[in-house]
Amino acid sequence: MRTRDRKRSRKWGVLAQSVRGAAHCRMEKPNQDAVEWFPVSESGPPLIVAVSDGHGSSKSFRSDRGARFAVNIAVAEFKALLAALPDTAPEVRSAAETRLPGAIVQGWERRISDDIAAEPFTPKERKNFIALYSAPAWKVLKANPLVAYGATLLVAAATNDYLFLAQIGDGDIVTVTRAGCATRPFRQDPRLFAGETTSLCLADAVESFTVLVHEMKEEVPALVLLSTDGYANSFEDDGGFLSVGSDLLMMLREHDADAVQRDLETWLEEASREGSGDDITLGVLCLL
Repeated sequence: MRTRDRKRSRKWGVLAQSVRGAAHCRMEKPNQDAVEWFPVSESGPPLIVAVSDGHGSSKSFRSDRGARFAVNIAVAEFKALLAALPDTAPEVRSAAETRLPGAIVQGWERRISDDIAAEPFTPKERKNFIALYSAPAWKVLKANPLVAYGATLLVAAATNDYLFLAQIGDGDIVTVTRAGCATRPFRQDPRLFAGETTSLCLADAVESFTVLVHEMKEEVPALVLLSTDGYANSFEDDGGFLSVGSDLLMMLREHDADAVQRDLETWLEEASREGSGDDITLGVLCLL
């Protein structure tokens, strides 16, 4: 966070970190989360950060790739949107809500088709899958290979005038006011229950997106946190998780942002080790 928005005298920046879960380390599994941001200098506006959680199940055996493709496509599609914003707020809201979900899903599906063409499913992948689910199930997967790459997606983007939030699947988006009050801007999706989640790989992915457009002339949050579900699941209760937002705001006010970024990896590894054991990824838009 090294530059200043001269128009409004705000500091703008991105913090981001992804760690392999303690359980994944023990089982020698890869980190199936991904995070990407724009610009790479971590300063703006505009700012975009995307976080994805690959499902990691035996059916979604390429979900680490699916997560990487998801954040890459999401950042690209949000860049395109921000480069050609309509003139009025209703038009901006309509463009975000009607165009972005379809563009992201279609781009993700194309990337997977390209990946399978370049690297077809291997005999080992086939053998492992059939051993768990049967040969007929493999035929079903071959007909819908998106399941092998299944992933969720969280995105936040900010300009001088707008804050955009988008989500499909589990994970958490949290906004933090300048007074340190942390809340979730989206209502809880009843489909996200007992480990079940909506996903980019499902037939109703476009309809399952939730998109919010917030005008910056209204109250502007100090921070927007995006995290995979491994983070919230590492806390005993939701209040403990939400306190991360206010704690992070306080640390950013008291310390250099680069120092906070350097400590993120240690904090997230400790949360996984003492909590969920899952991969944890955190992306933060800082609009201080």
